Formats: sequence, structure tokens, C-alpha cells
Amino acid sequence: MSTVIILGGGPASSLRSPLPFVLSRIQLAASIYHSTPSSKLICTSAGTAHVPQITCPTPTGPRPIYEASSCAAVLLSLGVPAESIYTEITSYDTIGNLYFALINFILLSPNTFPSDIVAITSSFHMPRAKMITDWVFNLQGLPPYKLTYKEVGDDGLSSATVVERIKKERGSMEYLETVIPTVTSVDGMFQWLTQTHTLYSAQGLVQRSECDETFEPFVRGDSLPSYGVGEGGEGSGDGAYKINGGWAVLLLVGGYLAGR
Repeated sequence: MSTVIILGGGPASSLRSPLPFVLSRIQLAASIYHSTPSSKLICTSAGTAHVPQITCPTPTGPRPIYEASSCAAVLLSLGVPAESIYTEITSYDTIGNLYFALINFILLSPNTFPSDIVAITSSFHMPRAKMITDWVFNLQGLPPYKLTYKEVGDDGLSSATVVERIKKERGSMEYLETVIPTVTSVDGMFQWLTQTHTLYSAQGLVQRSECDETFEPFVRGDSLPSYGVGEGGEGSGDGAYKINGGWAVLLLVGGYLAGR
């Protein structure tokens, strides 16, 4: 049995309509559960830093639909019971996906979550996801974990999109190569996330909220669909989102261009 972590990939167009490459991740997780029903599945991500969350209307205003909620809804439709599904709704990037799945779930309840960890993501994302998973789950002070990686295809994305996104992934990995040797413990990771990372630190969140492109430039071009914009990623269902002019936010995390 395993703890299966389904990494976030971008907002769905509606609760039960995730992006095609995200759907493939969810379907693989469901198949793992059905072959090993004692497995636990963690759907990750509140949202994506680069694009707005989708919402559903209420009498007092829109309610956010978390990416993890969409993941859970699809898993339920695929016959995975609710008691085997867990939803992590703190994170907005891959580092957060893995850190909060570990800290808020796996580490807090080791009797619930097996120490055999399976991380699922798409081909274009796998090299960086593996780098981050190896980093987070091998921090000093943690119990030992067995790490396995399952890769699905880049479904729904054009070859141009994949090529452009891989370039951005490599840039992020180059930055991480400078950070990982300096953040080696659980406490060090906590300090780095809460004091430096612009999605989880007070100062970073304030600066992001200024919407100043000199701090946080916008991403454009062929990589947009890999964040959930265009190529079938632009929302068309209830609570669907659109990005004006085809732009989305590209996050600067500690000085590097972050990807999902």
C-alpha cells in the first residue's frame, strides 16, 4: 500500500472538468487505488499562482473551487471512496504541494499514511517534481520514506507548449540547485517558505497583492496552456475563468521563475 500524492497542475474549467493532463494524473491515482485499495490518495493544491481560481456563485458572492476539490470530485466519480481521499488546500505551487502534504498529513498521522510515497505528475513536470520531492522528503529530522514516481503524458498540450514549458522548468531547476544545498532541515524549510517564498511569506504576499509587474512579471506565449489557459484549458463551464488578453501571472519565488 502507498500514499499517493497527485500534484496540482492548474485550475479545472468546472468542478468535474480538470485540465486533460491533470485528469490523466487523477486517473492513474484511481487505478493505483483500485489495484491496492489500502492506499491513501492526497489531492494537492488550493490553486495555481499563475491564474485565477475558478468559483461557484453564492448569494453573497463567489466561492472558490480548489484544485484539490476538483481532483477529489473526479476520484469519487471513478469509484474511489471518500475515506481514502484527502485534500490539501494550502499550496499554490509544487514545493507547497509536497511540503504541506508531508507536514499536514503524512507526518501528522503516520498510522494513516504509508511511508511508501508515490508522486504523480506529467512528463513535462516530472524532472522538477522529482527534484523537489527528493528534497522535501529527505530533509533532516524526517523518518525514512520510500519514494516512487509515476509519470503520465502531457495530454491536451501542443508540442510547442511542451517545449516552452520545459524551458521554464529547466530555469526553475537551475535556481533550485542553488537553494536545495542551503535548506536541508525541516526547520530550515519552514523558515525558507515562511520568510522567503513569495506565496507563503507575509512580505511576499503583500508584494504579490500590489500586482506590480516589476515584482511579478506576467507570463505569455506558448507556455500558457500548461498553466491552464487556452488549448482547452480556458474555462467554459459553470464558474469558468478567462484570462484577459491571454496573460497570466508568473510567480517569482525567491528570485526564480516558478512553475506548477
